Amino acid sequence: KGRIVIGSRVQVDTDLAELDLDGFYDDFSLYAYNNVDRAVSTVTVTVWAPNGTEVNSNLTIGGQSTTINLTKGTYEFNATYLGEELANGTFYSYGNVDEDFTIVVRPEARDMDGNGRYDDLVHRVRVAALRMRRFGYCKQRGRR
Repeated sequence: KGRIVIGSRVQVDTDLAELDLDGFYDDFSLYAYNNVDRAVSTVTVTVWAPNGTEVNSNLTIGGQSTTINLTKGTYEFNATYLGEELANGTFYSYGNVDEDFTIVVRPEARDMDGNGRYDDLVHRVRVAALRMRRFGYCKQRGRR
């Protein structure tokens, strides 16, 4: 469950990836960008653990915020910019469990019809064979 704001001047992409080179895809990443695909460095990103405690809260730097080495469980996140909520949702981290493939769905707001508004939702689906690694998943829902 979750929400992204379509048509906002700032958009976000989320992903679970292997960012700290430990061999496990247990790192949550959020990338913030404006309507000309430039990084936005002042988005506040907060991640909460399955028990409700805050894991991380920081500003994007170079458009990116990461939270690394998440243990197994369902997490929540929220992204805000100048007091406006851009996205919120839940995602599941498998922690450092070994597995041999992954499926990741990433929603992105884009200007697909050329009308100058980022009000078109594109879902990227990535399937990858990962030797002894596993992604989690992230869910968001868009609304116009």
